[in-house]
Amino acid sequence: MLKFRHKSSDAEVDSVVVPNHPRRVTRKSRRIVAALATIGVIAGLTACSSGNDKDTTSSGSSESVDSPVRGGTPTIGLGAPTPGFDPAKLANAGATTGTLEQFALYDVLVRLDRDTGKYEMRTAESVEPNSDFTKWTLKIKPGIKFSDGTPYDANAVKFVHDREIESGVNPAKSYISPSGFVKSISVVDDLTVEYDLNRSWAGFPFVLGGVNGIIYSPTAFAKAGSADAFNLNPGDAGAGPFTLKSYTPGESVQFVRNDNYYGGDVPLDGLTFKKLDGAPSTFQAVKTGSFDAGFVRDPSVLADAEKGGFDVVKTTSYLGNIAAMNGGNVICKGNQPQNVCEGKPDGSTAQIPTATSNPTVRKAVAAALDPSIVNNRAFADAAVLADGTFGGTNWDPQVPFPGHDLDNAKKLVEQAKSEGWDGKIRVLSQNDPAGTAWGQAVSAQLKQAGFDVTCDCSVDLTSLISKVLSARDYDVVNWGFGISSTDFTQTFVQLQQAISASNSMGFVDEGLAKSWDDLGKASTPDEQRAALTTVAERWNDTMPAVPLVQLPTGLIVSGKLHGLELAGINSILFDKAWLS
Repeated sequence: MLKFRHKSSDAEVDSVVVPNHPRRVTRKSRRIVAALATIGVIAGLTACSSGNDKDTTSSGSSESVDSPVRGGTPTIGLGAPTPGFDPAKLANAGATTGTLEQFALYDVLVRLDRDTGKYEMRTAESVEPNSDFTKWTLKIKPGIKFSDGTPYDANAVKFVHDREIESGVNPAKSYISPSGFVKSISVVDDLTVEYDLNRSWAGFPFVLGGVNGIIYSPTAFAKAGSADAFNLNPGDAGAGPFTLKSYTPGESVQFVRNDNYYGGDVPLDGLTFKKLDGAPSTFQAVKTGSFDAGFVRDPSVLADAEKGGFDVVKTTSYLGNIAAMNGGNVICKGNQPQNVCEGKPDGSTAQIPTATSNPTVRKAVAAALDPSIVNNRAFADAAVLADGTFGGTNWDPQVPFPGHDLDNAKKLVEQAKSEGWDGKIRVLSQNDPAGTAWGQAVSAQLKQAGFDVTCDCSVDLTSLISKVLSARDYDVVNWGFGISSTDFTQTFVQLQQAISASNSMGFVDEGLAKSWDDLGKASTPDEQRAALTTVAERWNDTMPAVPLVQLPTGLIVSGKLHGLELAGINSILFDKAWLS
C-alpha cells in the first residue's frame, strides 16, 4: 500500500486570504494560501458547485507514515527524457518536463498542499502580500547553503529570476517578467526579496512553487562556463535532498543523498530516473519490478494499473489534451525564430506564416474535430471528454462550446480557400503510441472536412516541446495544460499565456486579453462569473485551441515506495520518500 507523508493534525494553519484581509504567512504555520482567484472571493464562486477534486490516489494511499526505513535507491520511470538541469530551459513545473529531477537536486521555495489548498514553506521562510496584493515579500530561511558552500540567499534568488527573464522559456518566463506578471524584483536584504506586480494577484505564490521557485548557486553556474555546460553538469549548484551522481542524456539520471540537506535526514540513499518508450513499457517495468514507480500520461494504461491493484498518484487536467493552433505571432529574441526574426531587434514582433493564423481556418478545425473519436483512437475511451474552455471546473460559467459539426467545417474550409488560403495544414504530435494515434485521428478528421493535411508524428516529446515553444514550427499540435479542475490560480496563469503577447501559441486577440484582464480585476463572485462568461464567449469566437479531453497524469507506484509528496503542477518531491 502506498503511504503518503502527512502533516500532524494539530499543525497551525492560516485561513484563506481574501482581498483587504491579508494574513502574514510564516514558518510557524508552514502554509500560505493558494487563493483560488487572481483577486476577489473565488471561494464564493466555487462553493456553488460540487467541487470534486480530481487529484487522487487510488488503493487507499491516505495512510500516514510514522517510521520510514533508511536506505535504498528506487528507480523511477520518466514520461520524457531528462532535458538537463538548467531551470531556465523548463517551460513549466510538470513531471514530464524535467521538474521532477530538478526538484530533487535544487528543492523549491514553496509547495502547494493539494489537500488544504494552501502553501507549505520549503526553502522560503514566509511569503507575505501587501493589502491589495500588488506587492509580495519573500523571506528565505536562514542558514541554507548550496552544495558548493555558498549561501542560499536573496542575491541567488534575484540572479536566478534575472536569468529566467533574460533566457527562460515561456510560460515560466512570463510568470516572472515585466511583460507578464511581475513589474520588478528587488533585493531588500540578505534574506528578503520584494516582487512588485503589474496588477493585483492573490495567487502569486503559485509562481514560487514552480520553475521560478527552483533556485541554484550563481557561483556554480559561473563555474560551469556556459548555460549549455551547466545544463549538462550543474556541479554542486543545488540545495535539495540529493546531489547529482551521473547523467546520460536521453537515458538516465542518478542522484545520491545530500547529507547536508537543510530539511533534515533524507531516508533514501539515492534516486535513479530512466526513460522508456511509451506508457505500456513503463507500466510493464513497474509490474516486473524493474521500476519502483513510473510516470504515465495514457489514461488507458492508468486505468489498467488501477484495475491491477497498483497505487496510482493521479492529477487530472481538465484541458489536459487540446488541439492547439499556432496564431503565428512571435516576439523576436536573439534573431529567433530565425525564419522571421533574422536581423530584427529583440522585443520586436513578427508573424510566422501559419495556416491557423487565419481565424476561419481555426474555426474550421474546431468544427472538424470530434473529441470522442480522439478519445477512442488515442486513449481507448479511457479519458473524459472536455466540455468547452471551462467545462468540468468548479467555476464553469456554462457557456456552450460550438462543438463538432462536419458540414459547417466543410463550409468554413471553402470560405477560407476563397479568402486566399491554399487549403494546406500541418499536424504535429509525438511518436509514442498514443501520440501517433492522436495525429492519425486528428488528420483523418481534417481530411474529411476538406483540409490538405501533412502529419508529423516522428518527434519525441522533448523535440515537440522545442518545436512549439522555440521554433514555433507547427499549425495544429497535440498539446495540453497541466491544470487542475479545482485550482483557479493554475488556470489563470496558464490560460493567460494563450492570450498574452509572449504566449506559446502565438495567439493575440485584444478582446480576449481585455476580458481576461477584467477577470483579474473582479472583486466579487458575480463579477468573476460575468468575466469568465465573456472570456468563454470570446474564446469560442476566436478559437485559439480546441479542448478535447480531460487527461490524467499518473505515477504508478509499486508497493515498496512510500512518503511521496505532490508538488508543482504534477511533480513529486522525494525528500521524505522511503523504500520498505
